[in-house]
Amino acid sequence: MAKRFTFRVLIDIEEDVFRDIEIDGSDTFLNFHKAIQQAFEFDDSQMASFYMSDETWSKGEEVTLMKMDFDDGSSSKEMADTTIETLMKNKDDKAVYVFDFMLMWCFFIDLIEVNEANKENPKTVNRFGQAPYQYGKK
Repeated sequence: MAKRFTFRVLIDIEEDVFRDIEIDGSDTFLNFHKAIQQAFEFDDSQMASFYMSDETWSKGEEVTLMKMDFDDGSSSKEMADTTIETLMKNKDDKAVYVFDFMLMWCFFIDLIEVNEANKENPKTVNRFGQAPYQYGKK
């Protein structure tokens, strides 16, 4: 049975600012990337990566926006080809999302709820705090 995940996405800034986003586990990381961009009112003009994480927020396995080949002959998992449920399945699973490698926007993602899927598009179900302006101070 398909699962619907609720993620708490907290941006790493001084103020507490987070969004809770619901998305099907069978959806791709690319759609999750777009949902985060929309929830924080950023545009998706920059590179981004998800990193699977642990309780200490260490960066583990990477899922990239575009395929990347490495010197050892391996390549990265690509957001468009990787479903969320292949890497995140259980409540309290974590990831770090980095957007815009020049400004280094960092988001901490925590899987806070797992339910039955309802086939809706990804949506923001809770907003807390004012999102920062993507390009720094206005």
